[in-house]
Amino acid sequence: MTATPNAGASSELAPPLTTDVQLHNETVKRYFTSAGLPPDQIGRVDIGSSMISSGRVGEPNGRPRLLGYTSTLTRSVGGYPVIESVASARMNASSEVVQEHVFWPELPLSVAEDAKALDALIHDPSRGARYLAGLPNHGADGMVVIHHNSSSEVSSFVAKASYDVQLNELWHHFDIHGVEFQLPQEIGALASKSEVTPESLR
Repeated sequence: MTATPNAGASSELAPPLTTDVQLHNETVKRYFTSAGLPPDQIGRVDIGSSMISSGRVGEPNGRPRLLGYTSTLTRSVGGYPVIESVASARMNASSEVVQEHVFWPELPLSVAEDAKALDALIHDPSRGARYLAGLPNHGADGMVVIHHNSSSEVSSFVAKASYDVQLNELWHHFDIHGVEFQLPQEIGALASKSEVTPESLR
């Protein structure tokens, strides 16, 4: 779900909630937990700023002005990052939400158990070594995560534990058997691009 006010709305033109990034993070976190997000699933809280400047044509712009901060909550289930889940908001001085984006779908209980089993496999001295030997770069710098459909993907819902490995700036996903898989949104993106170029992206 994404929500923004109409252009020029009073809430959008109001001063920012604060210039204290920690206070903004804490306020947005309270906002989302009071709305129902499980506190034990909130991972890292990131911060970004929105600036604006103006000036006459042909003249340098004026000094940039802070519009506000946007705090983004990441998700963790059972200690494992849930990559596609996100909740972000920007608030003004009246504690009104100026911009909001949330995609935090309910996950099957089994997916956290699957991630735990995959993590145990990776850290087993013998089984883990065999598993990693079959992955690109022997699974170097990989990590156990949870994936699900993106907010723009409308196909049947999928949630899977994965061992993710980065190779040539692309993330590759492997299940507990070492078999690579793609997420629904990646399959759709690949199909769209294949209409433009015959090159395989994976």
